[in-house]
Amino acid sequence: MPVQPASRAVARASLTFLSVRQFPPEEIRAAMAEMNRYIAAHISHRRAHPGDDLVSARPGCARGCARAGPG
Repeated sequence: MPVQPASRAVARASLTFLSVRQFPPEEIRAAMAEMNRYIAAHISHRRAHPGDDLVSARPGCARGCARAGPG
Protein backbone atom coordinates (compact mmCIF):
# COMPACT_ATOMS: atom_id res chain seq x y z
CA MET A 1 0.00 0.00 0.00
CA PRO A 2 1.69 3.26 -1.07
CA VAL A 3 2.23 5.95 1.51
CA GLN A 4 0.04 8.96 0.85
CA PRO A 5 1.32 12.54 1.12
CA ALA A 6 1.15 14.05 4.59
CA SER A 7 -2.45 14.25 5.69
CA ARG A 8 -4.12 16.88 7.81
CA ALA A 9 -3.54 14.61 10.81
CA VAL A 10 0.23 14.53 10.17
CA ALA A 11 0.29 18.29 9.64
CA ARG A 12 -1.62 18.75 12.91
CA ALA A 13 0.77 16.36 14.66
CA SER A 14 3.81 18.29 13.50
CA LEU A 15 2.30 21.60 14.61
CA THR A 16 1.47 20.06 17.99
CA PHE A 17 4.94 18.76 18.79
CA LEU A 18 6.57 21.93 17.48
CA SER A 19 4.36 24.05 19.75
CA VAL A 20 5.42 22.47 23.02
CA ARG A 21 4.26 25.37 25.18
CA GLN A 22 0.72 25.30 23.81
CA PHE A 23 -0.17 21.64 24.36
CA PRO A 24 -0.04 19.25 27.33
CA PRO A 25 2.75 16.64 27.36
CA GLU A 26 0.42 13.72 26.59
CA GLU A 27 -0.81 15.46 23.44
CA ILE A 28 2.75 16.14 22.35
CA ARG A 29 3.72 12.48 22.92
CA ALA A 30 0.71 11.33 20.88
CA ALA A 31 1.59 13.74 18.07
CA MET A 32 5.20 12.53 18.01
CA ALA A 33 4.04 8.90 17.92
CA GLU A 34 1.72 9.69 15.00
CA MET A 35 4.55 11.37 13.10
CA ASN A 36 6.91 8.45 13.82
CA ARG A 37 4.33 6.00 12.42
CA TYR A 38 3.97 8.10 9.26
CA ILE A 39 7.73 8.39 8.74
CA ALA A 40 8.29 4.66 9.41
CA ALA A 41 5.60 3.76 6.85
CA HIS A 42 7.18 6.09 4.30
CA ILE A 43 10.65 4.60 4.83
CA SER A 44 9.24 1.08 4.61
CA HIS A 45 7.51 1.93 1.34
CA ARG A 46 10.71 3.47 -0.06
CA ARG A 47 12.71 0.36 0.88
CA ALA A 48 10.31 -1.74 -1.15
CA HIS A 49 9.91 0.82 -3.96
CA PRO A 50 12.99 3.07 -4.23
CA GLY A 51 12.44 6.30 -6.10
CA ASP A 52 14.17 9.53 -7.00
CA ASP A 53 13.95 11.10 -3.54
CA LEU A 54 16.07 11.78 -0.46
CA VAL A 55 14.84 8.76 1.49
CA SER A 56 15.77 6.37 -1.33
CA ALA A 57 19.08 8.13 -1.94
CA ARG A 58 20.23 7.88 1.68
CA PRO A 59 23.19 5.48 1.89
CA GLY A 60 22.11 2.20 3.40
CA CYS A 61 18.39 2.78 3.01
CA ALA A 62 17.83 -0.59 1.39
CA ARG A 63 19.49 -2.20 4.43
CA GLY A 64 17.48 -0.32 7.06
CA CYS A 65 17.76 3.45 7.00
CA ALA A 66 15.16 3.83 9.76
CA ARG A 67 17.71 2.43 12.22
CA ALA A 68 20.81 4.02 10.69
CA GLY A 69 22.73 6.73 12.48
CA PRO A 70 23.75 10.16 11.20
CA GLY A 71 25.38 10.53 7.82
